[in-house]
Amino acid sequence: MEQPVRARWLSDEEEQKLQRIVRRGSTNAVRYRRALIVLASAGGNTAPVIARLMQADEDTVRDVIHAFNDKGLACLDPRWAGGRPRLLAGDDEDFVVQTAATRLGVLGLPFTRWSIRKLAAYLRKAPGRCIRIGREALRTLLLRHQITFQHTKTWKESPDPERDTKLDRIEEVLEHFPDRVLAATSAEAQLLCQRAFSRRIGAVSTMAFGNNPVSMKYRGLLRLTKRGPSNEDGWKYQLLYQGAMGGHTLADAFGMWAMRWSARTTTTQTGV
Repeated sequence: MEQPVRARWLSDEEEQKLQRIVRRGSTNAVRYRRALIVLASAGGNTAPVIARLMQADEDTVRDVIHAFNDKGLACLDPRWAGGRPRLLAGDDEDFVVQTAATRLGVLGLPFTRWSIRKLAAYLRKAPGRCIRIGREALRTLLLRHQITFQHTKTWKESPDPERDTKLDRIEEVLEHFPDRVLAATSAEAQLLCQRAFSRRIGAVSTMAFGNNPVSMKYRGLLRLTKRGPSNEDGWKYQLLYQGAMGGHTLADAFGMWAMRWSARTTTTQTGV
């Protein structure tokens, strides 16, 4: 017949420390209950009796007693594991974030926007790199990088087969020529911004500084919504311009630019 599980003899120091924890109480409920179990077992109580007293499972009581016999008072502060080890390496996480920020047309996918389910399915079959990640873990990862997939009523899609080429051109224009407002307010630019920030964007705003009460660069293109004294040296006015996005396509923008400025350029060059 097997001997009942019982705590070993306590040293004077161990007994004093356990009694101090029990008498004074503890803000740590786990530490308090484990100290009670060890003291009760050392006093001659069996595991079933202690389990009924503590309203705990008998196996839990036996585990605590075994832990005390092996490690001493260190069993009062168990170090439980924090869950399953990470399955994603650092470069895998970077790949997930980069994929979530990539236009779906570039990847040859037939839908218009990502969802958690679609992204997780794509990552499992990504060419040359298979990444298995659950939906909740993927959602947590994306939120940590401030990436969300929000539902929208409509997305502006262009039937132009050269759409991606034009979008790449818009990226270049916005990066190197930010003063070209017609391109920045086009439907293609709006789509590019919505893809980049994963949210619906309907307007653009910009700040201009000058010595005139209006900016000729934005006049007729954006609406002046605020004028005030400049906080920049060398300028008299600080002007806030805002306007809607998506009211024209990039092709329309080129046409409007030609009507407004190309004719003037031609007239000046010919001397007429």
